[in-house]
Amino acid sequence: MNLHIWSDNETDEDLLGFQVHADLIRTCVTDQRILPLVLGVFGDWGGGKSSIMQMLHRDLSGEKYPNTVAIFFNGWMFEGYEDAKTALLSSILLQLGEHKKFGVAVRDKVISLLRRVKWMEVAKVGVRHVGVPLALAAFTGGAGAAASAIGSVAGGIAKATVGSVGGKRGEGTDHTAPLPTWSELIESEPGKPDLLEVRKFRDEFASMLADTSIESLVIMIDDLDRCLPERIIETLEAIKLFVAVPKTAFLIGADPRIVRHAIATRYVNREVDDKAIPPDERYDLVKDYLEKLIQVPYHLPRLSPSEIETYLNLLACQSALTPPEFSNVLEHWRTDRKENLYAAYQQGAISSALGGSGAMPQDLSARLAWSSAIADVVTDGLKGNPRQVKRMLNAMALRKQLADIAQIRILDEVLAKLMVLEYSNLSLFQQLNQWQSAASGFPQQLKELEEAALDAGSRVPS
Repeated sequence: MNLHIWSDNETDEDLLGFQVHADLIRTCVTDQRILPLVLGVFGDWGGGKSSIMQMLHRDLSGEKYPNTVAIFFNGWMFEGYEDAKTALLSSILLQLGEHKKFGVAVRDKVISLLRRVKWMEVAKVGVRHVGVPLALAAFTGGAGAAASAIGSVAGGIAKATVGSVGGKRGEGTDHTAPLPTWSELIESEPGKPDLLEVRKFRDEFASMLADTSIESLVIMIDDLDRCLPERIIETLEAIKLFVAVPKTAFLIGADPRIVRHAIATRYVNREVDDKAIPPDERYDLVKDYLEKLIQVPYHLPRLSPSEIETYLNLLACQSALTPPEFSNVLEHWRTDRKENLYAAYQQGAISSALGGSGAMPQDLSARLAWSSAIADVVTDGLKGNPRQVKRMLNAMALRKQLADIAQIRILDEVLAKLMVLEYSNLSLFQQLNQWQSAASGFPQQLKELEEAALDAGSRVPS
């Protein structure tokens, strides 16, 4: 069986049935009655948070929501820089200023707000300008541009051309003249710092939204749990500036355990005498901080065995079928899932989607049978984590290729179970390997364990 190498990146193509989560979150962030809102999309690393945000960003950017602005910020991109707070504020403003519909209406206020961000940064780090230039560079040229900007931050704000702001050039203007850059617009009226800079920033930001037809500004912050504790806290502190600003909704995608650790590292372990406050009360301090900032925690469930089997089967279909055939399977699965939410999408249903068993490739049929055989073991061993499932499939592909080169024959279901054991219980996996090596592949201990398991199974009452 030929196995496919899968990309480990987030996607807006839903093979997990997670569109329902994106739909539910979308109803919250577009409901004017409950804004402003901070919602935490919580789940394990690799649990599907990023993909849900990608689906949500795609949906909110469509024609159905003309007065909604969806902004995406990857906290990990700015992990190596000094001021994550400034980077977040600048990125939000720059994406607003470059928005294809609202950029014209907010340009002047965006420039004014960027000046305030600049002065807030100056107040914190002296003459070094870090967050604004890096946000400008990353926004206009991606992570590579952000990395290259680090060497020039001392010279001022990185050059980011105001290309789409204002739409077409005005009538009678010189079309050959270079467009101004955000940095030039900011420096055209440098101003001076204000002791009330933070409060004025918030008021001016609220006023900017009130003066437009924007109904919801949805800011999605992803990969926060990949950052160091200090960067996590800086980002959370930046979000606090917006907590009460009308029309805003923040979505924070993170593993809550890592966020709690960051809060404990920054505010509890450093500031509180361990002997003065018992551990359970220190945990309460962390919990209270998180609950005050995040009003609605939305926890993603781990996948069940039937969902893991469905996921494995859809991945198999994606690699084995043509794009039109796979589209038919996806559409059939979505319809089938509405009728039975908890059943695995298996070979019989896939055959129907393809027009009958004769239309199913033999290799795909074998892979679907394999998925059914290992779904329970994979779910238990990998804790229902879709990213770990992909990683296991990729590792299997490489190991099978190695086995082919070495002319070693191994059953796919056996290899899968061994790899799950390796991931979930490394010491037991190493013990099994030692038994195998010492007995030339036929360990007595494994035989005894198999016989005991079979004997126990035969005594279970039917």
